[in-house]
Amino acid sequence: VMDNSDRASFEKVTRTFTFYKTASLEWVEKHFQHIETLSAPQLARLGPPEYLEERKKRFVDAVLMNDTYIHQILLPMEGLFDQPEEDGVMVQPGEEPLPRTQAKIKTPKRSDIDKVRSVLRQHVREWSTEGRREREICFDKILNELELRFPLQNPGDPTMMERRNIQVLNPGAGLGRLAWEIARRGFASQGNEFSFYMLIPSNFILNNCSANRIMISPYLSTTSNVLSLSHLLQPVSIPDVDPTDLPPESRFSMAAGDFTEIYTEPETWDSVVTAFFIDTAHNVIDYIETIHKILK
Repeated sequence: VMDNSDRASFEKVTRTFTFYKTASLEWVEKHFQHIETLSAPQLARLGPPEYLEERKKRFVDAVLMNDTYIHQILLPMEGLFDQPEEDGVMVQPGEEPLPRTQAKIKTPKRSDIDKVRSVLRQHVREWSTEGRREREICFDKILNELELRFPLQNPGDPTMMERRNIQVLNPGAGLGRLAWEIARRGFASQGNEFSFYMLIPSNFILNNCSANRIMISPYLSTTSNVLSLSHLLQPVSIPDVDPTDLPPESRFSMAAGDFTEIYTEPETWDSVVTAFFIDTAHNVIDYIETIHKILK
């Protein structure tokens, strides 16, 4: 159940995703307005006018491609947290509504739009063929260690039922790939994530997507370490696997919320694995103490 604060955060993130198209098209327009200020000899160096028009169209098409994907990930969220309303603001029964000033719709900040762009890039690492090498470096050591500590006595069993009751928690699950890989190896896997920027697309990928169904342009706003326009506008197909391809009767879930607040029951998890998580702590000792407490 979400309180007013959680709901306000959720609505802020969905509004930011929705605003991505407007912000990105403004960025493209400003980019080409700068080009138009060049002198005639400088413009000639860039090629004929048709080339610039074609280049602008490619940028716009890339923005629209990403916006199409964003609409798809937001669709399953519609009505997800519907509650009784008062003056147009959703509230829990018995809970005071947010003041009008807080409920007022605001234009997302540039830093928030940058989070959307960052999440689009993270899709590459977690759910694309192009990200396979990075996953091998980041995730394989964790997965290999899990399989070493909990070896299968019957490796030929495709159901891997003997691991079904080995509970593995992955806090800071991001877009869910590592938690999914753990479940694919037969473990009872749960991913935990705090950020709605991650939870919204991971929900779509894990529950509403088939292999290579979606095309995105994740590098569109990445202007560093780019050798050519084709690199900047390179489309990427996601996901590279079928997320439903899990062992029969697999136990896999994602939990939303703050790690230290949700996981308080002592000795409930056989293993806790993390990647790109520990360094997010305001107080890393809190994370370590929580992990120590919940491990069997």
